[in-house]
Amino acid sequence: MILKFLKEEKKIRGFLFVDFLLYLSTFLLTPIISIYMRDILAFNSSEIGLIIGLPSIIACFFGGISYLTYKLFGSYRSILISLSLDIYVSIVLLLKGNFQLVLFTYIFKGLSTCIFMPIFKNLYINSLLYENNKGTLFKVKYILICITAVISPYFSNKFYPISKKIIFIIIIILNFIAIFIVSYYKNSINSVEVKKKELKLKEFFTHKKSFLIFILGCILILATFSQFEGTFILTIKENSLDVFSKLLILNSVFGIILQIINIKFFKKITSYYSIIIGCIFFSIAYLSFFLQNNYLYLVLAVFLFTIGETFVLPNIESYVTEISNNENRILLYGILEFKRLGFFLGPFLSGVLLKNFSIAFMFLFFSGISLLSCLIFIYYQKIKERGIL
Repeated sequence: MILKFLKEEKKIRGFLFVDFLLYLSTFLLTPIISIYMRDILAFNSSEIGLIIGLPSIIACFFGGISYLTYKLFGSYRSILISLSLDIYVSIVLLLKGNFQLVLFTYIFKGLSTCIFMPIFKNLYINSLLYENNKGTLFKVKYILICITAVISPYFSNKFYPISKKIIFIIIIILNFIAIFIVSYYKNSINSVEVKKKELKLKEFFTHKKSFLIFILGCILILATFSQFEGTFILTIKENSLDVFSKLLILNSVFGIILQIINIKFFKKITSYYSIIIGCIFFSIAYLSFFLQNNYLYLVLAVFLFTIGETFVLPNIESYVTEISNNENRILLYGILEFKRLGFFLGPFLSGVLLKNFSIAFMFLFFSGISLLSCLIFIYYQKIKERGIL
């Protein structure tokens, strides 16, 4: 199924490789960034949670900037701006900036996400040759994420003890390679540009007010998801880097297997029901983290977490693709960036809870948040069925 998709959609292979490089960069950083900030930069857990979550809150409140940069510069130049900002962030971390500088720099990391994500997703959709491949696209992207998440933590675990700087140097190099590839595909990117029709936020929300409820559910469930990738490592008392790196690899291996099964056997499940299923599994997973008493049980909890992840993450994007068109897609993807408030709340709240309460309380808290998001999605579906905006 996946090979068939790649064979049919030849135009997006280069774009997938760019994503591959950027996901490699992301997951090289994920296992070590909290430890690097704690041990090398001497930040406390609350400061770490704030910094890690800051790009998401910036992306949340400035998600519409992608629509502005797209109108002003087009897709190609906007993507180059985004990648350049990422390089700047890595340089500051490499040079061991103080708390204020790193905090300020992570604003640019958030702006980079604001610009890149909506425009690159729109580029994918406009480059597809077959309409029915839209849903498969986001599942294939998820598998790509999982593959890089398997590879990257291994190298982080090997290289970081040798040199604290080498990870950041590799990330900078990968971003420069991505810029080169994007430049190579400049004509292909420009060929799928659509007419930049004016569309105002007021016009959208007049007809799609229920979408705000959907975004609220996304914020909460992504807060649950981001806790695992952001500050979960701080809950591991012994050999934290080694254990967390292995958990990330397991999470990714499980994700690849489960998403392949998902594509093959669960293609008919709607985006809405997939998200509901995922929320329930997230809640069960956090209860399992709470009850864990050995590594085997921890692996089982990660497996349950991954089931939730495979059902939720790709289908959030699929839903927005279903309700969008060429004129409003970048704007809607930009509005969807409000969901990234969850990526801020997850690390920040978990940092506060770890500092002031217990690890067990934090796990119970996020289990409850998962169920709350599930109820919000159910409420959203009911008002849609009744025709209430």
